[in-house]
Amino acid sequence: MGEPAETLSADDLLLLARKLPRGEQLRLARTLLESERQTGDDLLARRRAGIGRYAGRGWIAEDFDAPLPPEIQKYFEGEVDEDDAP
Repeated sequence: MGEPAETLSADDLLLLARKLPRGEQLRLARTLLESERQTGDDLLARRRAGIGRYAGRGWIAEDFDAPLPPEIQKYFEGEVDEDDAP
């Protein structure tokens, strides 16, 4: 009896596939490619469905691009509080 499928690596499966007759190898390859194509199409469809899902739910504050208050801006300019100094 062979190994359980869960313990086989891709290389093991490739060796098994090479033992198949040529026609079966081609059928297996077509089946795998079709399966991969469907998976890719499903993923693309789900991504497209997600676009616009949150339309109208977000907002940006009117003061978004306003200057920061000086007590916060100083940290972006490299200043340090005396209490925080090493």
